[in-house]
Amino acid sequence: MHTRLRRLVVVTLGTIALTLSTTTAGADGPAHRQHRLSYTVSEQRGGGGVDCDPTTPSRCIFSFQVLWTYSGEMTGTSYSSGTASLGSDGLYHAVAIERFSGSVAGCGDGTLIIRQTGELDPTTGEFTGSWTIVADAGTGDLSHASGGSVNGSARDEPVAMIRC
Repeated sequence: MHTRLRRLVVVTLGTIALTLSTTTAGADGPAHRQHRLSYTVSEQRGGGGVDCDPTTPSRCIFSFQVLWTYSGEMTGTSYSSGTASLGSDGLYHAVAIERFSGSVAGCGDGTLIIRQTGELDPTTGEFTGSWTIVADAGTGDLSHASGGSVNGSARDEPVAMIRC
């Protein structure tokens, strides 16, 4: 009787495991995979301006627009628009939203919405920052992509971890 019960438990657990793995992979399509990507990016400055508080002229916000061209394992173009302000630490602190259209190796084609943050040291020209994909805001093969940049220095080779 013990042998029969053991076989029943093994068969039942095997059936449950097979059902769960089939349901998980089949119901939502293929499982999401994480990809480490290397890419290069060039920029073309668009426009921008300066808006200052009329009551305190030293309190200013700078706006900027940039057209980016990606090549490598991320290929395409994007447009970003953001703002920056000079902090008491002597650094410009910036935030921007970017819309990428193109292809991501291992994921496919589509669009991504990217949120950027960064700091620029005006004395050295050193820029550090990061970007994050706004989850579930893309289109096409990238509609459920997530992830973002891995390194923070502009001198480093750009690397991203993207899950799609």
